[in-house]
Amino acid sequence: MQFQIGTGQFRWSRQRLRSCAALLDFIAAFHPSAFACPPQHAKTVRVGGPLVRLFSGFLVATLALYYRSLRLLLEGIMKDRGLARWKTVRRIILELFAAAVLTSLIAILAYRFHARALILKEMSFEDILAVLAIWFAIVHFVDSRNQEREINRVAQSMPTRFVGLFPKNLTEIVRVLSEAQRHIYIIVDYVGYAQYSSPRVYARYIETLKDAAGRGVTVRIACYDDPLADKEMVVQFPDGDEEFKKESSSARFQEYFAFKRGVARPTTMQGLRKLLDEHEKAHIEALRDQGAEICYLAEQPDFFLWLEDDEEAIFCFQNMEGAEERGFSFRTRDGNLIRQLKRVFDQRWSSCKRPATQPA
Repeated sequence: MQFQIGTGQFRWSRQRLRSCAALLDFIAAFHPSAFACPPQHAKTVRVGGPLVRLFSGFLVATLALYYRSLRLLLEGIMKDRGLARWKTVRRIILELFAAAVLTSLIAILAYRFHARALILKEMSFEDILAVLAIWFAIVHFVDSRNQEREINRVAQSMPTRFVGLFPKNLTEIVRVLSEAQRHIYIIVDYVGYAQYSSPRVYARYIETLKDAAGRGVTVRIACYDDPLADKEMVVQFPDGDEEFKKESSSARFQEYFAFKRGVARPTTMQGLRKLLDEHEKAHIEALRDQGAEICYLAEQPDFFLWLEDDEEAIFCFQNMEGAEERGFSFRTRDGNLIRQLKRVFDQRWSSCKRPATQPA
């Protein structure tokens, strides 16, 4: 359950509430203060004093655990007296009441069981509590792992979901393209997408494309033509000594040239742009040698696209913050959306420029 109160937000998990209540039940039931009956009354359950302490401890612990949530919930009730909200409050109150009743029942049953079980007479209540706490921790850990797997399964089954910002989205792109059996359609700025920002993952990306083309999968890539690519490169890597000093000390610069061990490091922004352009052309030729088709766009597309067999796609909206590129990427299996994305690709592919030696 989730509540939106004012500008703040908090989550009330019924599973978490039940888990905490159950833990309180065990602690309250087996705590020595809950068994303050004199020895002469061992055969008679005296519930007056112990249960007063039991309910008091439960109330204090509950208020301590849920003080902030209850306060926010009550503030929300004062602002919104809707029927749905009151039903939620009533359900929570009933759960707390049920936990309190179970606490008292566990205390009575545990007292009688402890008085009659020979093996437990040799154990202190602290020992019993320790054993139960360990058992409860194991159960809770297993339950948490199961819930985490279930949440991940549900997230993976969503038809359209966010898969990360550039360049972390490249890992998901590789996963999608590796499933292609018939065709791969791509709209992107450079064939070497993220080659500089994430060189290790990019090596898998370019190998996935070459492998697909080599297996007979139709690979079509629409990327920027030279004038547009040069213009975009200057935006990302502007001239200036200070700009290059900042870039050369960045983590991506260091990672790139650590990965490209045999490549000489440039000393200017012009040198860096030239190096990346040379690598771009080398990647284009390597893909063409495997049979990939590449055409060139004279205008920037509204978004980047990686489409696999008309079954799954990733699309990315570009957001430039100065020289920093932040692409918001989404993965989809929605049939209607994929048909629209395929239509966009077909329009771009039919209007882009192709080399004279490449078939339409």
